[in-house]
Amino acid sequence: MIENGQRVYYLINGVLFSGRIMDLECVGNKQTFSIDSYGGCEGQFVIDIDQLHQRVFLSIQEAEAAAAQGEQGFMASC
Repeated sequence: MIENGQRVYYLINGVLFSGRIMDLECVGNKQTFSIDSYGGCEGQFVIDIDQLHQRVFLSIQEAEAAAAQGEQGFMASC
């Protein structure tokens, strides 16, 4: 479904950002990844695959539609 290097879109406090998937890992039934442009003081955040289509989007149109519906996405930190 997703792969390292793939561009994705996400919201932070309702503001649209984009980045590339990195550190994609699959352990058992759990799949996680990071986004190169999304992190905090301690480094890149690890995101569960379940966040796809909720807070991380595969197209800019999907992200813009979520923002238009009031989705705030991730909270800013650091």
